[in-house]
Amino acid sequence: MAILTSRAVQSLLDDSVEFLTLSQGESLALRLNSGDSTALEAEWELIVLSALYREGTVIHEPELGGSARLDFSFTHGETGLKFIGDVTAISDDAIERDTTKYFSAALMKRLENAGIQGQISIRVDIEDDGRRVRPRLPFPQEYKKYVFEQNFMNFVKAIRAQPMGIHQISIQNEKTGLALGYAPGYWHHTMAYSNFRAPRDLTRNVVYGALDAKKDQIKRSGHKQGDGIRCIVLCDGDCSALTMSKSWETESSSSIIPAFLRKHASVDLVACVSVRDGEPQSRPHPRNLEFSVDVYEREPSGTAEFFQAVLERALERLPRPAFLVVNAKHHIERRFGPFFLFDGARGSTYGQDYFELSSRTVFDYLAGRIDREKFERIINPHPLEVLRRSLDTGRMIVDL
Repeated sequence: MAILTSRAVQSLLDDSVEFLTLSQGESLALRLNSGDSTALEAEWELIVLSALYREGTVIHEPELGGSARLDFSFTHGETGLKFIGDVTAISDDAIERDTTKYFSAALMKRLENAGIQGQISIRVDIEDDGRRVRPRLPFPQEYKKYVFEQNFMNFVKAIRAQPMGIHQISIQNEKTGLALGYAPGYWHHTMAYSNFRAPRDLTRNVVYGALDAKKDQIKRSGHKQGDGIRCIVLCDGDCSALTMSKSWETESSSSIIPAFLRKHASVDLVACVSVRDGEPQSRPHPRNLEFSVDVYEREPSGTAEFFQAVLERALERLPRPAFLVVNAKHHIERRFGPFFLFDGARGSTYGQDYFELSSRTVFDYLAGRIDREKFERIINPHPLEVLRRSLDTGRMIVDL
């Protein structure tokens, strides 16, 4: 599982045979099984494509004549309005990896190797240049010179000499500003620092960077102007800049995206998709999670409102989210979960007065490419049993 339950993800993957080729489906399944951030990106791609498919015609990686491929060409079923674009999931991984995440892991490893286990507190100073805030920490390759130097070694020696005492140290130099504390107790650590994930500049941030990269991809795709509305779908991969609100000192997607669209005429729409808590329930469980959509357009025309309504309605037709993005991300990083399989076979759908059976699946069964067990696993067993019982009573298919 990740954003959706494992069963729901597999169900969407099974249905995706309608808009994915065999090689595309196998590639998507491979990414879903990756056990890292690639899996979350692949799940978002599957969610968006599956949602759009329920509202019209979807072509994955349409051939537009250029050197780059886009994720979708979508034609709305009722209006015939066409959109082309790409889906990307953005996160703060690079920020975390280059700063606090690497540092806390390196520090814990150093202390464990020294035989120290206790309650470790870390306070990291920040530096603000007016455009962004970042922790005062050196690059990982510089830890030994600017952090784990003689002052730190004296701190370690003091703890080993008096493990039941309380010890503190401040490390201040041109690249480092932090304070460490040790107290006896069970092994854990806490880290305090200002929010450095929030963007302070309209263009120097992860959201603008992702949009800029996708803008270039659209240009390289060979798409001809006028042949569909050019769209970028930004999905939340645990990105503060995408989901947080604007404040007096920080920027957010509501200010960054319009600034991007004003500057670049090669993109018409930007849609942001995330997961949020819905209306509070009378009981705390299960959580009422839902997909959230915001769409921005370069020039006011009503297209943003239309596409937002289409995407919201489409996402409502999918299984509800089971987890927030941050929970899904942590789960994937622990490499738990099932193995997803794409076999290129569409099963069946049914309602009160209809039963649709995949002709491809039937012919695969008749031709011996799949056995009866596989056939009945692909086809929904409930309408199949209803059909079987009705035929056994002598009724004709045309009557059913």
